[in-house]
Amino acid sequence: MHARRKLRLNREPSAIDIKIDHGGIRDIEFLVQCLQRVYGGAEPWLSSGGTLFSLQKLHDKGHLTGKEFHDLSTTYEFLRQIEHRLQLRMGQQTHRLPSNSEDCEILRRSVQLPAAGEEGSADIVSLVQRRMSTVSEIYRRVIFQQQARKDQRLPQTQFQLSGTHEPA
Repeated sequence: MHARRKLRLNREPSAIDIKIDHGGIRDIEFLVQCLQRVYGGAEPWLSSGGTLFSLQKLHDKGHLTGKEFHDLSTTYEFLRQIEHRLQLRMGQQTHRLPSNSEDCEILRRSVQLPAAGEEGSADIVSLVQRRMSTVSEIYRRVIFQQQARKDQRLPQTQFQLSGTHEPA
């Protein structure tokens, strides 16, 4: 988390980074790896490379609901598509959405989203924000759910200090 905060300091405050911002590519990848570590010991079949393949396996074993699987996999594919278009257009590795409307429109067309006014149209920035928000909510729910399960499995030990040692 510290590294993520540090990276955010070096960019425009309004720019959305589809890789490191909450709900971005890295959160999806981390969530998959976390679930693989939690369940992979008992189910080695879950350990595999590739985020989309691993999402499918986690869903097949019931560790993700159908909706979670759908939201995570479609958002991952969508964000990767945007990432590739951004990098092709800029000629460099970048993960930030453009801040001006002209570049956003070019990006929208390159990922073949409907134009403004057409059925199903959406501003690309708003669409990315909604999808990343959904991922962020799934991330928090699943991670906290795993933490709660872990806490339930740990024995509740009470420590009591005893002794007659007097402070000097």
